[in-house]
Amino acid sequence: MEIRLLQYFLKVAETQNITQAATDLHITQPTLSRQIHAFEERLQTNLFIRDNKKLTLTDSGRFLKAKAEELVALDQKTEQEFATYQDRELTGKVTIGCIESDNSTFLAKIMKTMRKKHDQVTFELYSGNGNDLVDKLEKGLLDLAFMVGPLTLDQADFNVVKLPGTEALGIVVASQSSLADKKFVTAPELLPLPIIGAKRVAVQESFYQWGQFDPEKMNIIGMYNLLFNVLPLVREGVGVALAIEGASNENTDGTKFIPLEPRLESDRMLVWKKDRILNPTAQEFIQLVKNASKA
Repeated sequence: MEIRLLQYFLKVAETQNITQAATDLHITQPTLSRQIHAFEERLQTNLFIRDNKKLTLTDSGRFLKAKAEELVALDQKTEQEFATYQDRELTGKVTIGCIESDNSTFLAKIMKTMRKKHDQVTFELYSGNGNDLVDKLEKGLLDLAFMVGPLTLDQADFNVVKLPGTEALGIVVASQSSLADKKFVTAPELLPLPIIGAKRVAVQESFYQWGQFDPEKMNIIGMYNLLFNVLPLVREGVGVALAIEGASNENTDGTKFIPLEPRLESDRMLVWKKDRILNPTAQEFIQLVKNASKA
């Protein structure tokens, strides 16, 4: 499947108009129409619903769009990395994933050091949960990722560097809640609370094991992947959110973090694929992380 055809398809999906897409791509409208029709015939499915000159994606089209965006991004990333590898100069881009945690502070310090030494280096940051980041590492869409355990990955396939500090698991409550004055929360106190849980299975299992909980007997009212969109629910008293301490800033968001007792802590770590050939810029970044972790 040619990258060029995927780029044509994505442009038509974006503009919803063949004429506009052709203009943006600097090709003629008949040429683009023929390419899209031939593409559909090759795939043996309709990618667009054609209605009054407006093109909308079919279910097959939406599926292809998601995959095409990943493939085009990977192609662009590969070209950029190869150019960097060829000239061996510390320029170009490092693509980094980061979970919501105090890892972000450590990451910022490493980026500052890197930019001070190599001011031509740029960064692309992606925020996600552990599952998202592992998936993008597997697909080659990230060079490396700052993560928090527990991890459900095959360490035979990944390099892992343990970072300074740990992250404590607890609950995030509204700052006006009667729970906000508590120094910690125990398993029996959690049982009646409406809990918005973390979507990561590894975190759920760790939490259930810590409290010797039966999930069927808990008041789990929902799941989330990133905490930011859950904080309004917490502030409104809809429920409390299971989270790590570094993900919530209680000084500005109207919430408070309360750790579990006994404490449940997870390691911070940097992760990247073992079989992936990283460009020299990413390799230098990893070395800076290793040096900082030993300091």
